[in-house]
Amino acid sequence: MFNYVLRKARVHRSNLGAGIASSAVAFFLSFSLSSSFAIASAFALICTAIPALISRERSQKKKRIWSALWPELLEHVISGLQSGLSIEQALSALGSRGPEVTRYIFQGFASDLRAHVPVESALGRVKADFDSHVADQVCEVLILSKSSGARDTATTLRTLSDYLRAENVLADEIHAKQSWIRNSATIAAVAPWLLLLLLSTQSNTVAAYKSPIGFAILLGGIGCTVVAYIWMNRVARVEVPPRVFGAR
Repeated sequence: MFNYVLRKARVHRSNLGAGIASSAVAFFLSFSLSSSFAIASAFALICTAIPALISRERSQKKKRIWSALWPELLEHVISGLQSGLSIEQALSALGSRGPEVTRYIFQGFASDLRAHVPVESALGRVKADFDSHVADQVCEVLILSKSSGARDTATTLRTLSDYLRAENVLADEIHAKQSWIRNSATIAAVAPWLLLLLLSTQSNTVAAYKSPIGFAILLGGIGCTVVAYIWMNRVARVEVPPRVFGAR
């Protein structure tokens, strides 16, 4: 749990640094074009949030990709169980024959077992690394099967694999239908500021925004852009089930 919190703190610190750098670059470029402190400041404020938005989008995309891998991972585990391996051995084998992007997680699981870490704690690290409600569900099923000694673990995992595969298909369809709303929100938010950047090369535009009223209009435009972008993304947001077992 501590490692998970530490990793999140590092991400936020990285986004903060990238936001400051993005703001500085935006201020320099826009000021070099317009020679207007007010217009450059407006672009600097807007660009501060760009790294955080990119980081969040990458994180969400990574979670979708990793959630889509769980049916394949479960197939490997089921195959191992049917060949006589224990749950621990089947999971450890994913470090060498599972999907490439997740191998390091199960290599860490195998290292924990060699260090005599309890299976429940090792699976807790797997849940923290995946940071997904799907991983929480799978790991809780494995913990329950391990503790109860259930003989139909392979059958249970097969049912779970089929359910996750159907859930992934539905999630992909919803994501594809909702993505156009996010794209429209991005275009609607960016287009007026690109137009302002083009117009800022004209002296009369720069003079208009040098006045207090012009600066107030810029601030109002920033506020409207932020509110509209957040609202449009909320409309397009697909609710993700909470991590009920994430804290275990």
